[in-house]
Amino acid sequence: MQAAQQAKDTVAITKLMQEFGKIQQEVGEASKTKYQTYAESHPKSFISVLILQGMLNDPTTDVKKAEATFNSLEEKIQNTKPGKAVKEALAKLKSVPTAPPAIGGAK
Repeated sequence: MQAAQQAKDTVAITKLMQEFGKIQQEVGEASKTKYQTYAESHPKSFISVLILQGMLNDPTTDVKKAEATFNSLEEKIQNTKPGKAVKEALAKLKSVPTAPPAIGGAK
């Protein structure tokens, strides 16, 4: 990358950036999976509710799956301050329509 920048080789720089983007996406997806798996398999852990709280900030999170994971947590974990925040966030996300309304009366 450094050599390409010094040579001002924009083609090489673009290719390297695209490769880096793919690697970054793969790592991100693997991390999400690991976090989700942890939260699902540790319903008594306070960390699980913190993971869910963080996941709900990601617009690509599967809300139904997050809700199922939250509902599987122990009640004392659900009733913590982050647990209440997750419950509230889930309620807000569920109330948002999934498809935009039709424009101009289209059906």
